[in-house]
Amino acid sequence: MVYDQNNLPIAIHRREILEELKNHQVILIAVGTGCEKPTQIPRFLLEADFDKIVCTQPRLIACISLTKRVSYETLNEYENQYPSTDRGDMLIFLSGMAEIQAVMEAAQSCAQETQHWIVLPLHSALPLEEQDKVFDMPPEGVCRKCVIVTNIAETSVTIDGVRFIIDSGKKYEYLSFQEYSTSEIRCVALDFLMLKIIFMGLKDPRKFPFVESPDKTAIDSALRRLQQQAALSTIDCSLTSIGAMLARLPVDVSIGKMLIFACIFQVKSDGQNTRTWCRRRGVEEQRLDDITKLRRQFQDILR
Repeated sequence: MVYDQNNLPIAIHRREILEELKNHQVILIAVGTGCEKPTQIPRFLLEADFDKIVCTQPRLIACISLTKRVSYETLNEYENQYPSTDRGDMLIFLSGMAEIQAVMEAAQSCAQETQHWIVLPLHSALPLEEQDKVFDMPPEGVCRKCVIVTNIAETSVTIDGVRFIIDSGKKYEYLSFQEYSTSEIRCVALDFLMLKIIFMGLKDPRKFPFVESPDKTAIDSALRRLQQQAALSTIDCSLTSIGAMLARLPVDVSIGKMLIFACIFQVKSDGQNTRTWCRRRGVEEQRLDDITKLRRQFQDILR
């Protein structure tokens, strides 16, 4: 562990960071991903006798992994220290939960045959106890851990023991990337955003002072779709009663309307064999579960 700490990219800046802190009340440190800023800088400060150290993270799972890593490095004592061996775990980056599920099914069969691997997923929809498994050591008798993740682990999470990283899509797509990614407001449907603007009483969404304005045709198309869904009046684009209900639901307009009418007509689902049903219709099972939970939550509100 000591060897690894001293060879991390941030380690060569340790003295510089501590000197700057002595001379300045506030400093900003900007380095690339993977330099171990959140795990090593608190340790630098602790060893330099700073007694008030607070480290924040945007996600709960990032806080948990950071806490485990720092406590492991600072709260353990060893009678003997040995250099690390060549064993290591694998981290696979994929673009979404559907891809993770497909790779999981393929990798599990190989893991069951060899008995040397344990395959674990990591994404934001997993329960906390399932997410926590990726930070534990592999069970006794299992040599390596294969963690299949979305980009949640690229910037916010540190998983100990990872030596091999597979970044899907990088070889064939990385060089064709734009210098700056297209703004999300220019890539997604604006139906719910336009509905929310009108619901807040801001009248004409075309005059809203966006930080980066979407295309006028996209705004007009969104308003037209809202009129077709009866969320807006076809005369003056004013909010209808169903539009007011849709604006309160944190889901897409078409899904929200489905939930509303499902409650009105008391549509019931037996919930049997949902995985097969989803696969035949090209629907993510997790998304169906989320919609079902939302439907139950809003039934009492809409009655």
